[in-house]
Amino acid sequence: MSMRSVTTVITKAKSRDLTTLATAKDELQITGSTYDKRLRRWIKEESAAVESYCKRRLIKETLQQTFTGYTVNHADLVLVLWPVSEILTVMWNGTSLTPDQWQLDAEAGLLRRYDATQGCCIPWFDYPGYYLAGYPYPNIVVVQYTGGYTLGEDLPPDIEVAVLMQLGHRKSAGTRDQTIKTETVPNVLSTTYWIANPGENAAIVPAAASRLEPYVAEPHL
Repeated sequence: MSMRSVTTVITKAKSRDLTTLATAKDELQITGSTYDKRLRRWIKEESAAVESYCKRRLIKETLQQTFTGYTVNHADLVLVLWPVSEILTVMWNGTSLTPDQWQLDAEAGLLRRYDATQGCCIPWFDYPGYYLAGYPYPNIVVVQYTGGYTLGEDLPPDIEVAVLMQLGHRKSAGTRDQTIKTETVPNVLSTTYWIANPGENAAIVPAAASRLEPYVAEPHL
């Protein structure tokens, strides 16, 4: 059986917005407060769309992940919120591990179990070895940690720019057909529409998608 993970939020982010109202108004050249309520709604919606496109959480939170498994072909536990800024606790089958008993790839969100005696990383789960030694079946690892980005501090500029591009697209679209790319003169009219290709996320415009590509989560085998 493969490894499984259940995630619980310990400290929830106060906001998942990936830009601010002030920045959005400056980008869109909007003055006054007439459209503030609408812009706040758009910011929340487009920030959620960007997280969905990236297939990952982006805003800093403190989480607990509980991993259960039998035998795995690698030594990595995949944390769902990265980059990881702090590991709070690592519990392996009810035993608290010290920092010298694990190694962290903070940028990728990968946690490895380390054996100083052997001088190398070792599997978190091993069946039937651990089971025959009297450990639980399946093995359980509980990790509490803080990860993700903070707006205005370490959030990559490309992510905020992508949200602003989305807002600009919504503002310029207005009541027109949002899929129209080009039109020609009457009598020889030829209209081109922007429609997402199969597999593309139609909620994200191409220019924003190109900014986000480096931050899209890849599946871990």
